[in-house]
Formats: sequence, C-alpha cells, structure tokens
Amino acid sequence: MKKTLLLLLGIILSLCSCKKTYTCSCSTSYTFKNSSSGYTNIIIPGSKTSYSQKMTKKQAVEACRHEQNSIQTNFTNGITGNGSSPLLTGESVDTSCGINL
Repeated sequence: MKKTLLLLLGIILSLCSCKKTYTCSCSTSYTFKNSSSGYTNIIIPGSKTSYSQKMTKKQAVEACRHEQNSIQTNFTNGITGNGSSPLLTGESVDTSCGINL
C-alpha cells in the first residue's frame, strides 16, 4: 500500500513540475525601399514578455505565437497606415518569436 501511495505521489509531483515560467522573445525585421533605389533592412529588437502564470510548453508556444501575430499585425498596420499605403514590391515586415525558460 505504501509503495502504491509513494508511486502515485511521485506521478502527481512529476506532472505538476511540467508547468514552468516561460518568456516570449520577439524581434521584427523591416525591409524597405530607400531613395537610392536599393533596399534597407532594419532589425528591431522586440519585447521579452515573461508570462506571470506557470504553463506547459505547449501553452507557452501558443501564447507566444499569438503575441507574434499581434506584433506582426500592429507593426504592418503602423507602417502601411492601416492598409492605406501598401508595402512596395520587395518590401516586407517579418516578426519572429520564440520561448525561453
């Protein structure tokens, strides 16, 4: 009986320890046409958001992916005036995010 309880307790503790505090780190790359008929690429270091709640890696990846999409949309809307001035051919905005412990 004791062995069963200890085994059960070990399983419960191992499942609880899967949740950790993650940080989502993002950066945005903006390539635009400059006046000398070339292109300029600017990499903008983005946010490092620490999630206040402990979560599983899958939850952290989903939250970070959502943050990536939001940053990408906000940045693109800011540059294009909410779509009134679309990006020129060859111009781009790319946001990438990843999780860290």
